[in-house]
Parts: sequence; C-alpha cells; structure tokens
Amino acid sequence: MSKISFDKITSDDLISLVNLFGPFEEKFNELRVLFHNHPDRFAIEGSLKPTWYKLYELPFKDHLVQVIVLTDQVEEVKKLAAQENPNQATIKYSQQLLENFDNGDEQFDEEDRPFLQFVFGLSASLYFSYKSLLIYGFYLNELIAIAGTDRKNGDKAIFNAIKIDPTVMACQNVANRVSQAIIENDTKFLKKLRNSLLGKLTKREDKTYQKQRLVLQVLHELAVPNLNQEELYQLFVEEMDIVTKDRDGDIGDVANNLRQFAYHFLKGKSVSQK
Repeated sequence: MSKISFDKITSDDLISLVNLFGPFEEKFNELRVLFHNHPDRFAIEGSLKPTWYKLYELPFKDHLVQVIVLTDQVEEVKKLAAQENPNQATIKYSQQLLENFDNGDEQFDEEDRPFLQFVFGLSASLYFSYKSLLIYGFYLNELIAIAGTDRKNGDKAIFNAIKIDPTVMACQNVANRVSQAIIENDTKFLKKLRNSLLGKLTKREDKTYQKQRLVLQVLHELAVPNLNQEELYQLFVEEMDIVTKDRDGDIGDVANNLRQFAYHFLKGKSVSQK
C-alpha cells in the first residue's frame, strides 16, 4: 500500500514534527530550573520583563510572527521559506536548535542577560500554546477567543486555559469574566477557577491523543482536504504508528474512532474561529 500523499508535507515529516515537542518541553523545563536556581544571573536590574499574556490575545499566526520579529529571526525564517521544501527545512532547523542547546549558564553572553527573561517569556508563550493544542485541541489563543463568547463555552475555555498557563488571567476576556463572577458572587465559577489554578490535568489527556491533535492541526493549517476513515487509519496506525491496532485485528472500530475524533476536532476549529 502506497503512503498517503500530501502536497506540502509527508507522513515522515509529521513523525519528525510530532517528535519535536518532547525535546522542546525538556529544554524548556531545563531553562526554568536554571532561571529558578540563578535569579541573580537572570533577574538582574534593568532586565526586560518577561510578560507575554498579550500574545494570547492575537490569532496564533500573528502570535508566532511577533515572536519571530522580537527574537530577530526574520532573516532566518526567510531563508527557510525560500527552501524547496520549507516545512522539511523548518523541522530540520528546529531539530538542530534543540540538539545544539546547552543548558549551562555559561552559554549566555553578559551583554545579553538583560534580555534573557524576556526572550524566555516569548518561548514560554509558544510552549504553553502548543501544550494547550496537544491537550485540548486549541491553541491558547483560540481558548482566549472562545472565552469572550457565551458562558458555557467561554467558561470551559477559561478553566482549560488557566490550567495550562495562569498568566491568561490578565487577558481581557478572562479578566472581564472573573470580574463579572465577583460582582455576581458566582461561587460555582470561582471555585472552578481556584481548582483550575492548581493546573491538575485529568487522565483523559492521553499522549496518543496529543499526537493526533498536533497532526490534525498541521493538516488543517496546510488546508489538506479532510481525510476519510480509511485514510485516517492508514496515516495514524500504519504509517505513523501513533495509534494501536485493535487486539483482535478489527480495523473497523479503530478506524471509526479515528473518524469521530477527527470530526470533533475539526468541528471545534470552526467554533474557535467564529
């Protein structure tokens, strides 16, 4: 059976992309430890503040552009975009960055230290937004947009977003809802808010589903036509091996579950973009 063909990305590229988040998370957490252990080296007088919540109030693509501009990566991105296959080039470039990262304090030049917290904050904004996508199927940017809609969907989006990154409390849509809850003495909402601040995720946030969400998001952003049940099975089970075959060899149940999962994921995208 030949592999599923996409115009801009292959299943091998998707595997490489899925495998990027683990090392990204590892390096991100290493930096957090470094910053925690050496505040005298990073939180020095005159440092730019690492506030990033306003980026969540932008569409994710605009958020990403802001990070590229603020980290002075415009020329590098232009080079990647000019490659024959920009997606493959970007994945390889990202892999190299992570592989070459040294978590030692000595890697940072002294003249750069006033900017390190700010730059790390920009990285944090991307890390948390991608983590939100993996767990909930929405970038934090999308959750913050949903937070400004009706209370049923909006409140759920707020609680999910806060679990991922409590700094979203400063976003206008969230601040407005919290203020309203305080005025109304909405104890049910405020209790859920406090619980969300604990950041405890449920058992349903399974890593297999996280990988599926990332792949579906990439295909969605590349405007790949929706895959049918058989194509979803071939991609996730046969080619990427991120979904386990049924023990009895029954393709139907697994394929049908994948179809329903993809349907609800894409249905959620339409809600977030209203």
